[in-house]
Amino acid sequence: MRLRMTEPAAVGRINGGAPKPVTVSDEEGLGEMTAFLYAPSHRVLLLQRSRSGVRWDKLAFYFGDVLGSQNPFQFAPLLRQEIMQRLTNFRQIKRLAVRIAAPESLEGLRDSNMGVGKALDLVNAFRGAQLEFTVSADRECGSLSLSNVIKTAKDLIGFRDTYSAESVTRLEVNGKDDDAPHWEPLDLINARYFYKTKLDPSPLPETHYDRRRDAIRTAWEKSLPFLNQYYQSNP
Repeated sequence: MRLRMTEPAAVGRINGGAPKPVTVSDEEGLGEMTAFLYAPSHRVLLLQRSRSGVRWDKLAFYFGDVLGSQNPFQFAPLLRQEIMQRLTNFRQIKRLAVRIAAPESLEGLRDSNMGVGKALDLVNAFRGAQLEFTVSADRECGSLSLSNVIKTAKDLIGFRDTYSAESVTRLEVNGKDDDAPHWEPLDLINARYFYKTKLDPSPLPETHYDRRRDAIRTAWEKSLPFLNQYYQSNP
C-alpha cells in the first residue's frame, strides 16, 4: 500500500457543493493498494500499474526490508514476445545506438549497468546536456554480446517508463539471422511487455482489491507460455 501523507485531500459531490476535507492523524494517510504477484520459478514480478499505486522500484526496497537483505532488489522490465523472438533469432548484432536527452537523470543506473555508468562519466566530463553514442562490433568479433545488449535495453526502458519518457529518445539495435541478407534495425523504445485488461471498479475497497488481485492472476496465466519460453529460471 502506498500512503499519501503530505498532499491534502477532500471529499466532493458529483452534483457540486463545497468539498469536505479528509482529516487524518499525523500517523495516518490516504492509502492506495497495489496488487502484485511474484513467481520465484521465473523470477518475474507482475505489478498493477496505476498513477497513485506503488512503483516497482519502491517495491524492490520493500522486499529488501521484509527479507532483511543488505542489497536492494533490482528489477528490470520484460521485453515483449515479438521483440525477444527477434533478438534471440539474431545470430549477429552489429550496432547498438542510444540517445539520452537528460544524462543526469540516469545516475540511478550507474551501479547496476557498467556501460551506462561509463557513458555518464563521459558526458559529465564535457558537461554535456545530451548524450548520443553508437557501439559497433568489430570484424574480428563479428557481433555484440546479446546478453549485454538485452540488459542495457531493459535498464534504459525501465528507467524511461518509470521516471521520464523524455530521458531516452533513441534505443535501437541492428542485427541479422543466418538467412537474412541485410542488417535489420530493431527499435526498442517501446519494447516493454505489459498485459492490459479492463477492470470494473467497486466502491468497496476489499472487493476492488480482490478484483485487481484476480486480474493479476489472469495476467500470469495468459502470459505463462511466453514466460516459459524466455524467462524461466534455471533450477
